[in-house]
This record gives sequence, structure tokens and C-alpha cells, in this order.
Amino acid sequence: IRLGEHEQAIQMFEARQCLAPATEPASLVERVVSGVTEAEAWLGYSRSLRCADDATGLESALAQARELAQRACEAACEGGVPRLRVLAFEILTDVLLEADDADGARAWRERVRGGGGVDRQPGSWLCVVFQLNALKIDMRVSADPAGDLARVTALEAGSHACFQSGRRRRQLMQCLWRAFERCGDFRHALSWRKRWVEAQAQAEAISAREQLKLTQRALQTLRGEARHFITDALSTPLKAACERLKQVQVGEIQDATRVKVQKAARSTQRALDIAAQYLNVMHAEY
Repeated sequence: IRLGEHEQAIQMFEARQCLAPATEPASLVERVVSGVTEAEAWLGYSRSLRCADDATGLESALAQARELAQRACEAACEGGVPRLRVLAFEILTDVLLEADDADGARAWRERVRGGGGVDRQPGSWLCVVFQLNALKIDMRVSADPAGDLARVTALEAGSHACFQSGRRRRQLMQCLWRAFERCGDFRHALSWRKRWVEAQAQAEAISAREQLKLTQRALQTLRGEARHFITDALSTPLKAACERLKQVQVGEIQDATRVKVQKAARSTQRALDIAAQYLNVMHAEY
């Protein structure tokens, strides 16, 4: 998902569901985290479809992301674990706002808050993450730009660890430049937008490096498998065949048969030479 391979992530989830026994009971944590991560994959996929102007596919992907996120949030609310509720609410907020359903997001916000424990400790991870997502919702429907700006600048001033880097840091930057823009302070809005763009570019560069590492490891594995096949699975029986054919040639056999055996020996030796040349090419490329 972090590398942007959303379709592959979705396929992996589908494969996992097919392999998992239907009767196997899943823990609350597993059900919530799995639903949240799968919803994140579908949300990323929907954004790709939006960029490709695929309206039909976009609607279907968003519907799938919404169903998964709501199911995870339902389970988290029933389980009564504040950390899981906030985790599920976070992805559900992104999905609902992507679908332009701010009212639905507000309803879920009140439900998650009503469960207790998410905003009773100012400065805690639960509190600041919940506040950030509540702010993202309010900025879509609120008529108080100055109040929203005060809330988001307070989050920035708090310098909580979860806002130091990563996805939440970029979300906070996005809220900041939009809040300044709504208040007419375009100088600060442009400054924060520039920082947000730089953070986005840095995140994409990190993902690209990770993808390169994965590709290199995959290629190295394929080289190893090819080398093993050529040196063991292919060359060993060919060498044995060559030795056997040489033994046959020195025996007392008819001339017509000898010609056939010699031809087979040359073909087998040629196959061994090709294998050796291929190994040399592999070493040179490596």
C-alpha cells in the first residue's frame, strides 16, 4: 500500500480470505486492523481511478472501501477499545470525505466520541489523532474558518510525536494551508502548501527507493533460481549423458548406430556449452 501498489494489495487480501478457514475465529484486533488496511487499499485504488477519470470503477471502489471501513468501525465500537475506535474512525473519515459525505463522517465522529476514552486525555495519541480527523470533517462543513485555523495551529504547536513525520504530518500540513487559505492569509497558505508538496515528494522518493530494493531482491532471487537450475537441474544430467555417450562410442557398435550416437553426443555437449555461456552472461550482467 505504501508503495502505491493498491491493486496488488487487494489481490493479496482476496487470496488471504480464500486461504483462511471459514470457521477460524478472528480476534477483535485482527478484524479491525485487517478491515482498516483493506479499506486503505481500496481507498488508494479509488484515487488512482479518479486520476484516470474512471467514474464507474471509482464509485465501485469507494463503495467497497466504505463498506470495509464501516465494518471495521462497527467492530471497534462494539469492542469498546478506544485505540481501535480511533484507528478505524481515521480511515473511515478519509473514505467518507473522499466520497463527499461529510455529514456521514460527522455522525460517525459523534458515535466514536460517545464511546468514551478518545478525547479525555489532552495531548495523548488518541486525543490528537481524533482531533485531527474531527478537524478534517469540520473544515468541509464549518462556517467558522478562524476557529478551524485556531484548532489546527494548536495541533501544530503541540508538536506531538505522531505529527513529526509520516502520513499524519502531511495531513496536518494540508489542513494548515487550507485553513490559512479560507481565512484569506495566502502568504502562510502558500508557505504551508509548499512544505506539504515537499513532504509528499519526499514520501514518494522513499517509496520509490523501497520499491527499487524489493525489485533488486526479487531479481537476485530469480538469478539464484536460474543459476541453480542450470548448474544442478540441467547441467548435471547433461554431463552424465555426455559421459555415457562417450562410453557407448568406444564400444563395438554398428557404423550407422555410431553416427547417431556421435550426433547425440555433439548435441548434448552443445547444450552444456550453451548453459555455460548463459551462466557467463548472468555473471557479467550481475
